[in-house]
This record gives sequence, C-alpha cells and structure tokens, in this order.
Amino acid sequence: MSGPKPVTVELTPLQVHELQVVALGDDARLAVRARIVLLAADGVSNAEIARREGVEEPTVRLWRGRYVQAGLAGLQDAARRGRPTAPIELSEEERAELQRYVRRGTISQQLALRARIVLLCADGLLNQEVAGIVGVGINTVGTWRKRFAADSLEGLGDQARPGLQRSPEVDRGLLV
Repeated sequence: MSGPKPVTVELTPLQVHELQVVALGDDARLAVRARIVLLAADGVSNAEIARREGVEEPTVRLWRGRYVQAGLAGLQDAARRGRPTAPIELSEEERAELQRYVRRGTISQQLALRARIVLLCADGLLNQEVAGIVGVGINTVGTWRKRFAADSLEGLGDQARPGLQRSPEVDRGLLV
C-alpha cells in the first residue's frame, strides 16, 4: 500500500541558487528547510530526506508542499499562535548590570538566575528554549520576562507575598 504521491518540486537555476544561499545561511531552521527542497528537487525520497536531515517525514512533506505553494516565502515561520511574549530590549546599561548579576558570586542565586533568563530572552530565544537552557519551567521564564518588561531591573526582585509576615524567630526555627 502506498501513500499519497509526493509534491513534485521543479526548480529554475535561480531558485536553486536562492535555496543554496539560504541553506548556507545563519538561520538553522531555514537552512534545513532549503536543503529539504533542494533534495526533493533532485528526486530524493521523503524518507531519505528525513533520514539525512534528522527530521520526520511529515516535516519533509510540509516544507516541500509549502515551497511549491509559496516559494521561498513558504519556508518562513508562520505567525505563532498562543499568548504573545513580552519583547525584551536591553539598553547597554541594563545588559551590563544583568551580566554583572550573572557573574557576581556574592549575589543571590535567584537573582543571578533571573538575570540569565532575561539576557537569554533579550537575545531572541523563545520561553521554551530559555527554560531548557537554564533548567526551569516555561512559566517561570514567562514570569520573569513579563516582570522585566514591566519594571526593568526592579522587576527582578522578590515581591511581597500575601498573608502574615514571618517573624525572625520563625525563620530561625525558634518558634514552632
């Protein structure tokens, strides 16, 4: 039993050149997509393309079809669904201060982690990517991204928590 017939990809020399440039570019995701299309145009099977590029066959079918429908523009990421993330743009002073927080040994580890999260977000990484790098949950990254976007460096400090304030005796374990 055979599946659907793959979309035929026929390229002009100009299209081949454009795809080769993209395949050698800085954007790794676009490079893989361009190589998929180039291999498809050479008659390589979807299964073989998937094996060579380290992707799944449905991914090969997706980018092959999108290129045929929309050309090079079809290989671009579509607008993402979901909750929008707060954009982080750092001034030189903010970046320098956050880098000091990360390097300084006398600062709380919580603040250093928050600074690292913000620096990675400012570099354009997605919350999921940042969470994987620093070893926290996606919601934690989202929290610190939002707080920094709203309150800059002051947003990285601990906020007052609801309820009764702890007394120093309870913190030292003197009262039960």
